[in-house]
Amino acid sequence: MCIRDSNNSCISNPAYQDIFIAPSLQAQYISLPVCKNEITYLNASNSSSNASEYIWRIYDPSEPLGYLDIITNVPSNNYTFTTNGWHRVILTTQQTLSNGVICYSDPFIDSIYIYDLPIPYFTANTACQDESTFFTNQSTASLDANIQDFNWIVDLYGIDGNPVTYSSSPPLGTSADISHTFNSPNIYSVVISATDFNSCSVSDTIDITVVPNPTAQISVNDGVCLGECIYVADDSQQNSIFTIDEWNFTTNNTAIDSCSPIASNIDNACLLYTSDAA
Repeated sequence: MCIRDSNNSCISNPAYQDIFIAPSLQAQYISLPVCKNEITYLNASNSSSNASEYIWRIYDPSEPLGYLDIITNVPSNNYTFTTNGWHRVILTTQQTLSNGVICYSDPFIDSIYIYDLPIPYFTANTACQDESTFFTNQSTASLDANIQDFNWIVDLYGIDGNPVTYSSSPPLGTSADISHTFNSPNIYSVVISATDFNSCSVSDTIDITVVPNPTAQISVNDGVCLGECIYVADDSQQNSIFTIDEWNFTTNNTAIDSCSPIASNIDNACLLYTSDAA
């Protein structure tokens, strides 16, 4: 810099001062699509290396303001989206110079896609012990991909032994269903997991009930004469859910001519013997 007087005759010696011009900043990030409720990793390593802070604005309808501002001092960030679909993310980088001046980059604006999730679900019949419990798969595919396969854990807590695993696959109503036989009555936890072609997987745990078998027991008036009725009293015990609606009974003598072998109610039923027997 030179200074000249008003007569344009006296000139000062030049004065020199260095001025530092900071290089411009660039913001950029990359991120891959992920499933809803999984961590989204944001990588800003392609931004300018002289950036000292990274300012993120993440748009998510689940946030109270519809977005969330996050500042990091490293070129990375992560966030868990709880809604599916496209989500805009804006990144701005900044650098604080030694004199306190703050330089900002232009905002980098991009969107990230979050995959929807399948919905696993099943229904099961209430079965008796030692009989098959049938699990009817009623899962629903996500908005973005069909379901690829199902995985099951039956008796999650090993009440009836060790947990048992099964695999099944679509379509529903055929190969997607399973069955299992429990050896003892109880309430069992069953886990179904559905995985779609986007590798999004969701599990659900549902409790099912297995009831005890009824206890068959009768009492009779023993020691009657030939041709007289033996009256049968029903002392059977039903289980906790189902009522007894059918009895099947036989004797060691086939000459029973007045009573059906399958009765709807055997209380006070008459068994009429036509020949003597023990």
